[in-house]
Amino acid sequence: MVGSVITDREYYDSQLTLVQDEAEFLFNFIPYGSILRGNVASDEDAALHRFFHLNTGQYVFLNLVFPKPEKDELRLYLSEERGFKPDAGDFWYLTSQDGELCIGSMPAAEWHRM
Repeated sequence: MVGSVITDREYYDSQLTLVQDEAEFLFNFIPYGSILRGNVASDEDAALHRFFHLNTGQYVFLNLVFPKPEKDELRLYLSEERGFKPDAGDFWYLTSQDGELCIGSMPAAEWHRM
């Protein structure tokens, strides 16, 4: 399980920049070469990726891109409309269940008790 606390800025911008351990974990399920390089608007279908949302028990489709084609900065976009936008201060995470990529969130205090 990998993840981090959502900052006020990340919540406001509705985007998370995945750090090394988060990206490496994700690449076990979504191959590096299959992630769109460029902004979401350049290919909205290619930007969408499926995650199993552990909090709801449903699949969500979120935008995941390398927004700067020449850099490996990986960005995951939060979206209330798509079903995943935890609050600022919550801990968001990636994990796997039955070999499937899962996403979830919890209050940071709960995460620290684990």
